[in-house]
Amino acid sequence: MDARTWIRSSTLAYAALVASTVGADAQTPQWGIAATYPIAAGAVAVDVADLNLDGMLDVVAIPVQGSGGATVMLGQPGGTFQVQPVVAGSGLYGPSLALGLLDGDSFPDAFTGYLMHGNGDGTFTQAPVQPVGFGGVTAVAVGDFNGDGRNDLVATNFGLLRIALADGVGGFLLPKAYPSYGFVDYLTVADVDADGDLDIVATCGDTYSATILTNNLPTGFSAQAYSRNGASRVAVGDFTGDSTPRCLSTILRHGTCEISELQRRRPRWLAQAG
Repeated sequence: MDARTWIRSSTLAYAALVASTVGADAQTPQWGIAATYPIAAGAVAVDVADLNLDGMLDVVAIPVQGSGGATVMLGQPGGTFQVQPVVAGSGLYGPSLALGLLDGDSFPDAFTGYLMHGNGDGTFTQAPVQPVGFGGVTAVAVGDFNGDGRNDLVATNFGLLRIALADGVGGFLLPKAYPSYGFVDYLTVADVDADGDLDIVATCGDTYSATILTNNLPTGFSAQAYSRNGASRVAVGDFTGDSTPRCLSTILRHGTCEISELQRRRPRWLAQAG
């Protein structure tokens, strides 16, 4: 699973790296702040990828408005980072960010609703041809939904989830829209039903509920609304090593986390709405 974090803050001034060390009993992980780095104020979304193909993960943090500047931190040997100069007006901004291979070359690109080509040195340029239908997005993600080896796009806007499949020549087909059943502000891409393809979980901050898009390609996705007393963020993984996907969800209203099981191709961790 990709290391991804989503941050909401209008005054974020530092990126904190959290390191894990093993306790004396060799079983208890201990977490602490490893280092802090200055980034541009107003960053709201962050993602990681090896932007320059040097074998080390880099960090990109972006502001929600174009008047701010994106921060790129290039990974260095020993787990440190080199913070690149902030470039205002670079076109790299938005409420959500996903990094991945999107234009057919070997350098990771950025998707914020706009497609930004990665130049291989930590900089980005706006693609001359943009995928259509992604204006005013609130959340974005990328993943290979149809198993062709190319990343596809998913984003939410105007109450809809929109999925655009890669066209095989560095662009994207027209997106297909699905209902979101709320204002989606976070997307998780994972195989939630353990059938070998990627599904989509969209959490809705206004209703504290979720929409699960079950992948049935090539025919499409099946959308179903679920409720979960305050669920605001979701991650999916096999936490026990038994090949059963489980959902880790934060319960915003109660300040807790829950881990629930997904079984028999039918997500049971959320109660079906309605």
